[in-house]
Amino acid sequence: IPACSQTHTHTHTNTPGRIHCEGFLKPDVVFFGDTVPKERVQECYDAVRAADGLLCIGSSLAVHSAFRFVTEAAKLGIDVAVLNVGITRAETTQGLF
Repeated sequence: IPACSQTHTHTHTNTPGRIHCEGFLKPDVVFFGDTVPKERVQECYDAVRAADGLLCIGSSLAVHSAFRFVTEAAKLGIDVAVLNVGITRAETTQGLF
């Protein structure tokens, strides 16, 4: 099925009906294993660089998608706080803090 270039909105809580292009409906989120769009990554880097601190809640930081922002903040001397059940990649990376 070819990709559809149109934006389709759905405001109901039930499953949406068939759309006219017969494409797949996919929410504007990044699923585990998907690639984060470059524009979104850049927006996050910009937000980290403009921040006074970074609070990371509920992530083991095992995947690069989130961990790269913690390492960027640490590199820039921005305070980082991590709140998680269990050890995270931030605590186990030598020289990060």
